[in-house]
Amino acid sequence: YPLTGGLTQKIVQSVMENAIEEAGALEEYLPEAYANGVKLINALDVLTKVDELLDKAGVDMLQVDVMDGIFVPNITFGAPVISAIRKHSNMVFDVHLMIDRPERYIDDFVKAGADIITIHIESTDKVLETLRYIRSKGLKAAISVKPNTPIEEAFSYLCELDMVLIMTVEPGFGGQKLIPETLQKIKALKKYCIENNINIDIEV
Repeated sequence: YPLTGGLTQKIVQSVMENAIEEAGALEEYLPEAYANGVKLINALDVLTKVDELLDKAGVDMLQVDVMDGIFVPNITFGAPVISAIRKHSNMVFDVHLMIDRPERYIDDFVKAGADIITIHIESTDKVLETLRYIRSKGLKAAISVKPNTPIEEAFSYLCELDMVLIMTVEPGFGGQKLIPETLQKIKALKKYCIENNINIDIEV
């Protein structure tokens, strides 16, 4: 469940509509959202309540996409929002950093409650150092590769991480069509891991 983009808006809307239908009233989920009969909904409150609903539904991992408007042409949110929803969830938080030079902010996301931090191989010249630093904080470390980045560029880091995220669309926006050629990367990565006895998760 990626927490970003237009798809998320549809998911949030769907989850809230279902919750409202089952509960019979929005007040049960957001009592603070009503004042003198006027609906006042804070976006963070909605995210928090949706997060709680997902928890109850048995979702065990939430991917949180952080975008800075520099590495990708879109902006979402940062560590404070993650910290706020962390207080209401027991899910594993996979924080996907689509930001320039992510090594500058690792401590912020560690403190915010991330369980996994994913950085883009294209976003920094300090990939190895950043992966090792993430692990030194007791978190799982992962890298992501864009559609045009050869998967072979990730091979030298596999012993220093726990997961590889293979992007099948360009990072930054939801609702894109899958790029079929990227599926070959999954096969190539899996084959390399088997041949070299490397045990990591592959996320798509």
